[in-house]
Amino acid sequence: MHERGERSERLELVATLLLGVATVASAWCTYQSELWNSEQLEGMAKANIIDTESLRATGVANRNAVVDAATFANLVQAESRGDQRAVRFLLSRARPAFRAVLDEWYAHREGSELPSGSPFDDPRYRTEMDGEASALRNTALAVLRKANAANEDSDRFVMRTVLLALSLFFLGLSGQLHTRSARRIAVVFGAVVLIVTLLSLARLPIAPRPSRVPAEHTPAQ
Repeated sequence: MHERGERSERLELVATLLLGVATVASAWCTYQSELWNSEQLEGMAKANIIDTESLRATGVANRNAVVDAATFANLVQAESRGDQRAVRFLLSRARPAFRAVLDEWYAHREGSELPSGSPFDDPRYRTEMDGEASALRNTALAVLRKANAANEDSDRFVMRTVLLALSLFFLGLSGQLHTRSARRIAVVFGAVVLIVTLLSLARLPIAPRPSRVPAEHTPAQ
């Protein structure tokens, strides 16, 4: 009888220790889940800001394209009239980023015949026009993917929290059962769930600390 009492006390002690570990681990999972959730929200906010800047850069590029098209059209008209003074004026007043490809295209003329095609066919021009907006779009997509990954990590910690709650349930239930075999089964099951969960927790990434000051980002001009 005395031996059974000692075994029962040892089982209760083990259950109490496991309850403590499971409680701390559950709190840790909740904390990590919230950190990853904050990381996701911050990433989505950054992606929205960068995407807005990409749209602004696209608008600037479209405006510049209209200016360049007007300059080119006036140049062609001046050349057809033989007005070299107007041609020289337009070449000198072209937008700086457009002037290089325009000068190179115009330099290939043969007498009074303009070159075939247009300076807009130059790959350098297309790269200059779409480069910034494209880079910003790619950056926004990369940030958004990182935010989605943070959401997945948050979900993983939530799942571990559920498993730890299951372990807590069986470990707590062991104290309410009257037979020693039933208490032992409840403790063993709760301990197995706890150990498996702790092992899986060791493979999960730790969330970064939340930043108090938002990262600086230079808006598109």
